Amino acid sequence: MEQHIRIAAVDDEPIFTAMVKETIEAYMKNAGEDYKMQIFSGGNELLSSDREKPFDLVLLDIDMPQITGIEIARELRMKREDTAIIFVTNKDELVYETIRYTPFRFIRKSRFSQEIGEALENYLRKRREQKAVYFFSVDDGKRPVNVVSLIYAEVQSHKLTVHCEEESFEANGNLSDVEKAIAGYGFVRIHKSYLVNLRYISLIRKSEIILDDGTSLPLSRRKLESVKMELVRFARGI
Repeated sequence: MEQHIRIAAVDDEPIFTAMVKETIEAYMKNAGEDYKMQIFSGGNELLSSDREKPFDLVLLDIDMPQITGIEIARELRMKREDTAIIFVTNKDELVYETIRYTPFRFIRKSRFSQEIGEALENYLRKRREQKAVYFFSVDDGKRPVNVVSLIYAEVQSHKLTVHCEEESFEANGNLSDVEKAIAGYGFVRIHKSYLVNLRYISLIRKSEIILDDGTSLPLSRRKLESVKMELVRFARGI
């Protein structure tokens, strides 16, 4: 089964696409990533290739003749949501038209060499997060949980309860061990009894946090500022 990252870039300027290819390949090789990259001069060729074998990461020039980057993004999103799209442009006024297609990042053509490294770093980090699995110890063995789908874990009366997108279950062990094991994957300790996935926090109040589904969890007063800071850092991809 193929594990390499499939990358595509489309632009109608050959000199620019040559620079894009050279820059991305240098970064991926230095990062030790297994990848395959294809360059296209037109959007229709990219879409045809994507239909045969989907791309993981696509760089699109917004303003192109025949078919624009926005139209390409629309076609890609009609098929699936998980393709990461990076829009590349010098026309800032066009950026707002792309929001509906949930782009991963915008990069200015004039600063491509300076900005692409950070974009790729964040893409690779998020890709690793999506694949990360933690094995919780339960009475009948080990239960694997995709780290991204873990909403929060809590300890009540010395019992660890794990809350995921599809289910909740009791597990053995303690919260500190879980916190250490998944450090760096976007989790924050909001209270001595609660470890929460930053992806699911919709609101922070003085003494509670509200999750996307409306669940209220207690927030320790002494952790208020650190939780706010961690949420900002996570949102910025730091």
